[in-house]
Amino acid sequence: MTNKGIELEYEKIQDVFRVIDFSSNRFEGEIPELVGSLKGLHLLNLSNNALTGHIPSSLGNLTHIESMDLSQNKLLGEIPPQLTQLFFLASFNVSNNRLTGPIPHGNQFDTFQNGSFGGNPGLCGSPLSKKCGDFKYTPTPLLP
Repeated sequence: MTNKGIELEYEKIQDVFRVIDFSSNRFEGEIPELVGSLKGLHLLNLSNNALTGHIPSSLGNLTHIESMDLSQNKLLGEIPPQLTQLFFLASFNVSNNRLTGPIPHGNQFDTFQNGSFGGNPGLCGSPLSKKCGDFKYTPTPLLP
């Protein structure tokens, strides 16, 4: 890695990072499973990119995380139930993605408001007004 003209080589992923804010960078691709190895992370902001794929269940390993913003991407699939075990998570936003299925419940997840999940037509369950089982979700074709 080069920082301010100085070349640094890391032989392993550093786990001392407290904050990662990669918002609004036009990043594409999937969220790496390795992000879940950053155990000291308190804030993760990957919003306003073009990230695709599923939310990695390994994010449930971020036991000190307080804020996670994955909004405004193209993430698919269900919200991993492992995230309900993040007891310090006070702010969570996955709005405006392509997520589907029931919103997990328990612990901190029961405190998040509608705005945390909005803009995902395939999501259902509290706090959204759309109840699971009351609708059939037909995904819209992905545009290039």
